[in-house]
Amino acid sequence: MHHFPRVLAHPLPSADQADPGWPLRNLLAYLRALYPQSTSTLHILCWCDIDLPSNDVWKSCFGVLTPTTRPSTVGWEKNPQGKLGPCLADLSPMMDPGSLAYEAVDLSLKFICWRIIPELNLEKILPIRCLLLGAGSSRAWSKTAHTQSVVLNAAIGFDTCVVMRHGSRGASPSTNVETGTPQRHYCSLTDRALDRMCTVTRPRLAPIAAATAVERRFKHQIRGYLAQFRNLNVMGASYDKRSGCSETVVQAYEKEGFTVLLKAFNDQKYFESPTGLDKLLDKGQLEVLESVDWDEDEDDVADGVGDEF
Repeated sequence: MHHFPRVLAHPLPSADQADPGWPLRNLLAYLRALYPQSTSTLHILCWCDIDLPSNDVWKSCFGVLTPTTRPSTVGWEKNPQGKLGPCLADLSPMMDPGSLAYEAVDLSLKFICWRIIPELNLEKILPIRCLLLGAGSSRAWSKTAHTQSVVLNAAIGFDTCVVMRHGSRGASPSTNVETGTPQRHYCSLTDRALDRMCTVTRPRLAPIAAATAVERRFKHQIRGYLAQFRNLNVMGASYDKRSGCSETVVQAYEKEGFTVLLKAFNDQKYFESPTGLDKLLDKGQLEVLESVDWDEDEDDVADGVGDEF
């Protein structure tokens, strides 16, 4: 049976007619992988003129490719030892998010050292890491007040934020109020308008508050107003009747441990009596009742107007 030669026509992209170019290598590798039995010998027809010539003269080169002839490997470069080998390029510094973030922080610190604080010790600051906790950390003051932990709390509103430093208890419990122990922040659980809830906030306000907490460039608390582009440094004294971290609550926690917290979880008014909040609330309600004008017009009472609702 007569077998016709298999001819593969291929445009020659190279100016050197002896070099068929990389596209032909890729095409041959594809055919060899797809038809291994029928591509042991191929006739290659390379068109040298890609564009239509003006004189109607066509040139081409014709060659035969057999498995016994293999071209030498191309594209290798000499390594530092002087031997040919593949050249590897490490692109991780330009594409790895971790490397890019590290370089950005390093460059930012160098700019701070250059423009603001020349004596800044970069080798000491670079290894420092800060743990940011999510929702719920602002209500753990009784535990942190007991352990004297350093805590920074960030809270956000619609277009405002507050970043506050946790205050220590002082040398002795009896001198807390006199020494002006810094106050702590608590989220209000009362019904509020939509624009006064921390669940609805303007974009980029949360990163601003988090960055302010990480930098720790404030004495006690800093309040930010995004609409006014203004920050206020505020110093506030603690309140001796607070139900979360007052000295009475901390002492009860030190004495009973988690048991006292469990009682408070089950009864929201558990700490009102020990801290004196019940008396304060009764006094406030009494003042409100006393401030109301209860005088009624005698004619209206006689006509029964006061009984209408």
